[in-house]
Amino acid sequence: MSDDHELYKAFYLIHHHKKSWGWWVHMHGRPSSETITGLGKVRVVDVIEDNRTDYYGDGHGSGSTAKAGITFEVEYPDFTTRHFRKEGEYDSYGGVSYDHGDFYEVRPVEKVVFDFERIGKE
Repeated sequence: MSDDHELYKAFYLIHHHKKSWGWWVHMHGRPSSETITGLGKVRVVDVIEDNRTDYYGDGHGSGSTAKAGITFEVEYPDFTTRHFRKEGEYDSYGGVSYDHGDFYEVRPVEKVVFDFERIGKE
């Protein structure tokens, strides 16, 4: 089976399982998975809303947008695991929508992140 076919199959079965991307967002952080016939066990492993906001307009008709995404882990019946992400967008007028975002395969990667803490007075 081609990767394109598997990608489309995952998209279709995950999307139509509960008829709503929003339902999956609410599943984030829950330890259970959903078994989807023809795919395997699916769980949400990450939900993001990018904190970098793009502003548009000037005055009336202005607003903001930010990226959003749902990352799924699929455990197939043969115990192989793949990860997929559905992109969405946050709009200050309508909230988060996943209607037009891409769906693609991703892989977990380890990253080192630096943060800064105050020195001295607290």
